[in-house]
Amino acid sequence: MTDRPPRTLYVSRPLLDGARLRAWARRALGLRSALAAADMHVTVAFSRAPVNWFALSPDRNLVLIPEGEADREVKRLGKATVLRFRAPELERRWREFRDRAGASWDHPSYQPHVTLTYTVPEGTDLHDATPFDGPLRFGPERWAEVKDDWPVDVQEEPLRKAGAPWILLRRAAIPRRHPAPGGGDPRAS
Repeated sequence: MTDRPPRTLYVSRPLLDGARLRAWARRALGLRSALAAADMHVTVAFSRAPVNWFALSPDRNLVLIPEGEADREVKRLGKATVLRFRAPELERRWREFRDRAGASWDHPSYQPHVTLTYTVPEGTDLHDATPFDGPLRFGPERWAEVKDDWPVDVQEEPLRKAGAPWILLRRAAIPRRHPAPGGGDPRAS
C-alpha cells in the first residue's frame, strides 16, 4: 500500500466540549453566533503540497489542555476570531508532519487555536477579552485531503442566552387533543 501517490493532507482534532466553549463565547464575548460545537476543532496539518500519508500514522490518543493553562488569548486570525492557546504536544506533532512527511504550511508559524466565529458584532473589542480558561479536550486525529473550497462549508449557529430553550416548538406542532383509537373523537371514549 505504500506505493500510493502522495496527496494533500489536512489533519484536525475535534474539540470534544465545544458546547462549553460556545456558552463562554456568548457570555464573555457577547457573540451572537459561532461555529457549531461539532465543527470546532484544532488544525494540526494543512498541506497543499502532496505528502506521503504513510510517513506517519494517525494519532488516536486524546489531547488535554488543562484548565487555566496554555497561555491563552482571544484574537483575530485573518477573518476568524479564535481562541489561541499553547500546546507543546500539538506543536511537536505539527513539526512531525512538516519534517518527517514533508507537509507544507501556509503561515509563518504554528499557532494552535479553535475558531469561534467569522462574524463578530461591530464594535466588539477583543483586546481585553478574558480567554476561556476551562479544559480543552481534543479527540483523535482526523485525516482528509485538503479542500480548497472549505469556506463554503462553514456554517455558524446562533448562540442562545443562558436559560433559553434549545428547542423551540411551534404552537401548531403541539396537538390540542389526541385522536382516539380508530380515529374517532377522543372525548367519546
